[in-house]
Amino acid sequence: SWTVTNAVHCLVTTIYLHWVKGSMFDEHGELAAMTLWEQLEGRSQILNVKRTLFIVPTVLCYAACHFSKYSYIVCFSNVILWIVHMMGKLPIMNGVRIFGINQ
Repeated sequence: SWTVTNAVHCLVTTIYLHWVKGSMFDEHGELAAMTLWEQLEGRSQILNVKRTLFIVPTVLCYAACHFSKYSYIVCFSNVILWIVHMMGKLPIMNGVRIFGINQ
């Protein structure tokens, strides 16, 4: 069940943070081409929010591995999900659209 929780969390937050572009509070259209994570990345006072968004997937991955008694298949799939999820949060990935997806 923790693996399913981790997978659903990764899917929902990836769509919400890294896929959907724009802001409903943007009146001038300046943020229309940016995802929510890219908008957060540009602000220095949001450090605690960004830390939380790094810590929660890590704890979910650890919980899924721990409660499966470190089964190889379960740990492998959770670590792969964690790596994919963390790659989108790296500063080097700001503005990058892999294979032209989400242009």
